[in-house]
Amino acid sequence: MIRLMTTKLPTFAICVALSALTAGCLFDDAEEGTVPRPGTPGDGSNTGNGGNTGNDDNGSDTGNGGNTGNGGDTGGGGSTGSKLDCRNAATWPADWVAFEDKVLVLVNEHRAAGATCGGNDRPAVGPLTADAKLREAARCHSLDMATKGYFSHDSADGKSPWDRIKKAGYTGSSRAENIAAGQSTPEKIVQSWMKSDGHCENIMSGDSNEIGVGYAFKDGSPFGHYGTQTFGVR
Repeated sequence: MIRLMTTKLPTFAICVALSALTAGCLFDDAEEGTVPRPGTPGDGSNTGNGGNTGNDDNGSDTGNGGNTGNGGDTGGGGSTGSKLDCRNAATWPADWVAFEDKVLVLVNEHRAAGATCGGNDRPAVGPLTADAKLREAARCHSLDMATKGYFSHDSADGKSPWDRIKKAGYTGSSRAENIAAGQSTPEKIVQSWMKSDGHCENIMSGDSNEIGVGYAFKDGSPFGHYGTQTFGVR
């Protein structure tokens, strides 16, 4: 069964932006659905449930990008009394940073070992390098989802991943985005992505050489834990 919308929230979910045209979601019943998205710049031609990555070389979307959100009290790995600002790294909780850093380590371990994505063998590829601007875009989206209680590649204000990456000031070419919700550890979130064809393809793609990872937690939000990966190249 493919679930695109549900009134009963699953315990976890992941979504992949394969190109500017489509996104795929994986809910806790381990079924992947395809969610059509509005046409936005990008030369990717992928359709269906997500075997291809696609990209957005020209970044011509305008707008104000991802929302920062005000965070407030956070939980999950520790509360913070200071106001969170996804564009100010000094305000980001240390345990969230550690979560993000561990995700990158695990992703690069998979890239070094090679993987099978949806029955397709993907050879070992070079490591992804953390980029501050991609990380900013990823953090802003994770925080926005946690704060406003939604789960989508499009921000609550309608901005796309490519809008958010451009807003963050990334000067390379944006390639893809993975999002996840409900996974409480770096190991669980990476495992979820690697078990899904499209997410795995994004992680294993040699078309990307930079990444941003953003994690946020908000007690009382639909999923609690939210994670975003943004991929780029230059």
